[in-house]
This record gives sequence, structure tokens and C-alpha cells, in this order.
Amino acid sequence: MSPASTFSNSEPSVCCTGQAFAGVCDDLHAEYSRNGDHYCVLHYPSEDKGEQFRQVLDEKLRDTHSIDLRGIWVPIEFSSYFRDHAFSVEANFSGATFRGLADFYGTEFSSVSFRNATFCGEASFSSRFRGDTVFDHAIFCEVSKFRDAEFFCGEVFFVGTDFCKEASFAKTKFTRNVNFSRATFCENVLFDGTEFHGDVDFQQVAFVSQALFHGTAHNQVFCAEKRINFRNVEIDDPSQISFHTVTLRSAWFVDVNPREFNFTDVNWYRLRSWR
Repeated sequence: MSPASTFSNSEPSVCCTGQAFAGVCDDLHAEYSRNGDHYCVLHYPSEDKGEQFRQVLDEKLRDTHSIDLRGIWVPIEFSSYFRDHAFSVEANFSGATFRGLADFYGTEFSSVSFRNATFCGEASFSSRFRGDTVFDHAIFCEVSKFRDAEFFCGEVFFVGTDFCKEASFAKTKFTRNVNFSRATFCENVLFDGTEFHGDVDFQQVAFVSQALFHGTAHNQVFCAEKRINFRNVEIDDPSQISFHTVTLRSAWFVDVNPREFNFTDVNWYRLRSWR
């Protein structure tokens, strides 16, 4: 048998990912094989899945209880499959691999998880999120764009996420708490016109390159009454960290030395009781 092929019904019909992603493909025949492992069409790591992959995805998206797409392998051909789609129920993409562009422009989510997902190409999430959103330990191999994304109602998690290329959260709106703890930004990250209305946790985040927090007179990025945590951030070059037209509190920089950061037109907030 060749490294990648289909096989007859007399051979094993259970997808090799079944134990890790139990329930995702229990009703699918594992008709593909690669290097001795058998796969269903959702999990088969190949560009050659075509119409059958589309049919199974279409069926999954019709589920009215929850949409379980854990561990799926999305070919380049389907880069824009989820663009402008409205998820009215919880969706789970944990462990998924997006081989090409992950185009979620205009997509609306209820609660969604991309925990441990891998984005091999550029990722575009100019989307609306209406519940808890999880990107914990996801890997963005190329540029990631959350420009104009809106996170409503739920909390947002980027714990341990790897941003291998530039990341943009320009004009992104976070209504509730967001957690970036232990995330790694390998290249520039932009928080230009970002709105944080809840607590923000940057504890132990690694900023390898430039990080820019840039507000305006009407949007100073952070909410002074909330808890913003920069404790123990790891910074290769402090001069590459910039805060421009934002509201800050000195207590947010515990266990970090901000002396070489660039501060321009910063509003250093003080509680009335301190005056």
C-alpha cells in the first residue's frame, strides 16, 4: 500500500485519532491510510479530500446542539470555508490544523475553542465572538490578524499561545477579561486602538520584538478601574515596548522594570484615596 491511499472495507474502519478526539468521527469510516495509520476524511492530513470533506463539514455545521470539529485537518482549498459563517451553537476546533489561510473574516461565534490548534498560514479573525473564546496553546505560524474583532459576553484566553509572526489586535474590542499569560510574541505585536474593558493578564508574556500599545484621546486602551497585570513579562529589548496615549497605573508593573519603555502622552491614573 502506498503511504497515502484508500483501502477496502475489510480493513480497520476506526480513525487513528479516535482516542484523542473521541466522538468527532465515530460515525465515519476510516477509508484513508498514511504510513500505516487509518484516518477518516475529517482528520486525514492531505490536500486530496475534495467534495467528500465538504459534505461531511456541511453535515457537521447543521448540528443544532454543538459543533465538534476537534482535530480536523483543513486543506488549503477550504481556507475560506468558514468566512461569514454564523455559529449559533458552541464550536470546538481544539487540535485542528489549518493548512493554508484561516479566513474567519465576518464569522460570528457563540462559545468557541481553538485550544492547541495550528494555523500554518495567515490567520484572519475579524470576527464577532459572543461567548467564551479559547486560543490556549494555539500556534500561529504566520501573520495573525484580529483587527476589528469584537469579543462580547465571554472571557478570552490566549494562555501559552505562540505568535510566530506579526500579530495585530488593532481596533479589537474586548468587553470582558482577557488572558495572554505565558504567550509568546516572536515578532511585532500591535495593540493600536484596542479596547480592553475588563481585566487583562500579560503575566510572563514574552515580547521578543516590538510591542505597541497606542490609544487616542477618546480610547486610552485600558480601563483604569480594572486589573492589568504585566508581572514578570520577558522582554528582549525594553526600548521596543511603547505606550502612547494610554491610561496606566504604576501598580500594573510589579516585578518588571519599565524604565526603558517608551511612554508618550500617558495618563498615569491615581485613585482619589491616594491624593
